[in-house]
Amino acid sequence: MDYYHKLLTFLVSGALVLTTLSTWQLESRRGGGSIQPRVAIVTGADSSSEVHDTPRNGEACTQPREKRDQMQHPLCPHRQVRFFPRTDGTFSNSQPGQDEIKSSRITSGKYSWFEIIHRRPFHVCDEIEIRIHARSANNEPKEYGGDYFRIKVYTVNATFNASTTPDGEVWDHRNGTYSAYVTLKWEGLTRINVTLVHPSEAVYLLETYRHTRPTRFNFNGLFVSGNVSEDVSCNFMPWSNKESYCNFVDKASGIPWYCEKPSKKRLRCSDWRFHRRYLNVMKEGELNPLRASEKMAFDRIDEPVHGPVRQVQVGRQVQGSIQHAIEKLPGCDPRSDLKPYRLAGFYMNNVWYSPYCKLRKFSGQESMLNCLANRHWYYYGDSTIRQLFSYVTDVLPLPRTRENDNYDTCSRINATNEERNIQMYYEFHYLPIHHTTWLDMDLIRVEPAYFKAIRSHIDVVIVVSIWAHYTHLPLWFFRERIHAVLDAADELYSRNSRSVVILKSANTRNHEDRVRSIVSSDWSALRLFEIAREMAAAHPRVGFLNAWDISSAQFAKDEIHPLPPHAQNLNRILTYSCNNEIKKKN
Repeated sequence: MDYYHKLLTFLVSGALVLTTLSTWQLESRRGGGSIQPRVAIVTGADSSSEVHDTPRNGEACTQPREKRDQMQHPLCPHRQVRFFPRTDGTFSNSQPGQDEIKSSRITSGKYSWFEIIHRRPFHVCDEIEIRIHARSANNEPKEYGGDYFRIKVYTVNATFNASTTPDGEVWDHRNGTYSAYVTLKWEGLTRINVTLVHPSEAVYLLETYRHTRPTRFNFNGLFVSGNVSEDVSCNFMPWSNKESYCNFVDKASGIPWYCEKPSKKRLRCSDWRFHRRYLNVMKEGELNPLRASEKMAFDRIDEPVHGPVRQVQVGRQVQGSIQHAIEKLPGCDPRSDLKPYRLAGFYMNNVWYSPYCKLRKFSGQESMLNCLANRHWYYYGDSTIRQLFSYVTDVLPLPRTRENDNYDTCSRINATNEERNIQMYYEFHYLPIHHTTWLDMDLIRVEPAYFKAIRSHIDVVIVVSIWAHYTHLPLWFFRERIHAVLDAADELYSRNSRSVVILKSANTRNHEDRVRSIVSSDWSALRLFEIAREMAAAHPRVGFLNAWDISSAQFAKDEIHPLPPHAQNLNRILTYSCNNEIKKKN
């Protein structure tokens, strides 16, 4: 009996250890210049959500259920918030993929279909359940999950437009079926749009090659000393087959970067001057790993999925008014979108409405200037944050000056309104940068250097967007980049209590062709959005700007730089920085 008791104790202990180890993420430890694991237990963006076991192949999940301590829906007071189980988004081990992918088994948008569950007369604030049935190119039902579907419901006519996405996104049952729950937020004829962004086979390949070929993208470094120069390969990991390389790991942040050591004797590692992306990466660096049948999985891009009923008539709200509920919402603050549950906002006549808080409306240029007045605004990151910087400086307008006219997209930009004491700055983030012409390394700074340059006696708002150049990279590296931002923010907070730091998330993006899907997939961008939200939620003082929900609900087509009114509504969300009470909350 004692033997069996000890055996049972051993097995339970082992299971607990394996469960803990499975959540650890490989990240680089700051300092030392080597890639080592950072122990971090990841619980997901919605750590308080109910978590259900992932079903085995062919099994269906139970329906998402409301928590015992039920929470009132902020937009529909007569309903409770539905808590959705969160998954890690990885491809299930039970799904085929290790063997060669066959074109006949790849999920097809043509044969897949969706249905409305429990059809009835719908009214505003009712919840509509949509069930997707995935089928293969042979028109056979899929028996495993992993497909990336996106759903949008919308209304558009000559005088009105509105659109929204499901609460909690699309839920994968892991058996070839998917569910989505959409809260209806306006009356009228509402259409349902379902898109197969990537079949599960493409998702499997994206996940696999991110781990097995992390340096698929190649970069170059140009070393210069006098009239001697040499172009070498660079990347975020050293080469196992190279005996010598230059170690450019940043000591303050731990961000790794390495270049081959120049072969010319006059050149040293300290002569590194310029950076660019390897010019032929699209042809050589990405497609070669894929077999012919695997490439076919990426030919299924953004395929429409149809159903027998594609629209519903929505009547007036039975109880209360959604407009009245919006007016009663609390004012927004930097952490309003980091709730322990996920609700979808919506567009109405191109204006975004948050499900969590009431957004301030600009009545014109004057009110916008009053909001920005007496602050320094820093926009740090990729071109999607430059899009927001450009929108603001164009609308006001504010005169802009470039620090270096030779670099149109990566140059530092300043904008000023001395009368209102407004200072605005844009600067590109640190490596990697997919710039195809040589970029002067003096133009870019790592986060600690960027934040330390900010004075301690000013009111400052910093919006950081790091994601678009990281979709092909391992997730540990992206986490390390966000860690660098958070650590730099902590240092800034310690000497400037009047500062506000906000992470801007990834937004949806387009797929122009097969190569673009492999290199910068919308599915990969979604993973980065989830990680950024998770890390912002875990930090008590950092805010979050949810560009993903705003872009995915937008009626316009997906773009890496979303069409209007995306930037306009992003800027409206930042109006919480106009409120002086923000300093007390932080």
